[in-house]
Amino acid sequence: LAGVVIPATGAGAKPAPEQLLTDLSSPNGVDIGAAGPVVSQGAFGAPGPVLEYVAKGKHKGTANERIGFAPARDVAVVDGDETWVLMPLGPEEDAHVGAVHFSSGGMVVADITAYQETDPDPYDLEDLPTESNPYGITALPGGDALVVDAAGNDLLRITPAGDISTIAVFTPEITSTDHLPPGFFDDPETPEVEEGPPAMPAEAVPTTVTVGPDGHAYVGQLNGFPFRPGNAKIWKVDPTSTGATCAADGDLPGRAGSPRSRTSTSPPTASSTCWSSRRVVSSPSRVGSRPVTSRRRRSSR
Repeated sequence: LAGVVIPATGAGAKPAPEQLLTDLSSPNGVDIGAAGPVVSQGAFGAPGPVLEYVAKGKHKGTANERIGFAPARDVAVVDGDETWVLMPLGPEEDAHVGAVHFSSGGMVVADITAYQETDPDPYDLEDLPTESNPYGITALPGGDALVVDAAGNDLLRITPAGDISTIAVFTPEITSTDHLPPGFFDDPETPEVEEGPPAMPAEAVPTTVTVGPDGHAYVGQLNGFPFRPGNAKIWKVDPTSTGATCAADGDLPGRAGSPRSRTSTSPPTASSTCWSSRRVVSSPSRVGSRPVTSRRRRSSR
């Protein structure tokens, strides 16, 4: 983990990067706690403790164990001793993944994989509508967590009591294949097929989330195969919503009976729930400061 923490020492000088922690095991999540950076370990390797680096005071330069174990995918600091950790809930490779809330009052587990099994993706393209791969977590003021599920293609809100609701679902997008090399789709079993489709649907694959100073959630969307450069985007989502559908130009409609979003090319308004760096998408319903548990959700890779 490295951070820019050394101030400039002369006119026109730029801050120099300083290495803070070494010998970490597959760190994948970082947040800022009261003392300094908090980093999780074990995302794709051996587990390790969640560490908090002390960036100031007489103990500056030391690291404390905020949580003494965890094969953690990501971490989010609330305040005080409260921490959210996104982590597997069992030893098996296909074990459920959950958001675990640690505080002085104990540990509360929200099983995200189990929730997604009750909330199938209405826009699934791979006949795996309940697939789940929770990938990023952040904390809201007040203690709730937001989680993006890269396979579920959705944004979830989780309370410290373990209640889960779906804030927004991200739809597939019709994507050009003109960036793929000639012969990419060649198949010796079907030699009569000389070229692939000019465009194909790609799942959204949201992988990261943070909360801005305006209180909105900002979601980074990868976009799945065929992974066309320039198709990734960032969504701004109202975290007090429930059941919103975020769709960009060329997105696919959902399955029969699933909700659809209305699209607009006008600037975001007070009634908008989610909009991207490309275009605005208007909203379904909103609720109060904390959403009720909903049943809707979805998949991606």
